[in-house]
Amino acid sequence: MESLADVIAILRYKDLQHLSALLADAYVDFEYLDMGFLNNSDAAIAIVNGVIYAPISACMALRDLSQRDQDAILDALREVWP
Repeated sequence: MESLADVIAILRYKDLQHLSALLADAYVDFEYLDMGFLNNSDAAIAIVNGVIYAPISACMALRDLSQRDQDAILDALREVWP
């Protein structure tokens, strides 16, 4: 479980307080699946699934966000965990 404090700070810096407020009591958990080397490729494939856990009211609001707001949260997550 990871804190979203840095993500919240990024959203506040970008003047997206309505999104940072939704994540105030939330955390993220990452699931990693390492596929290793496939088909004689030089690159390993790692699939990461991040799940945000938040209070029910925040979950409902997060689920109803516009694509633009979803992308803003995803971009902030990527800044913290590239």
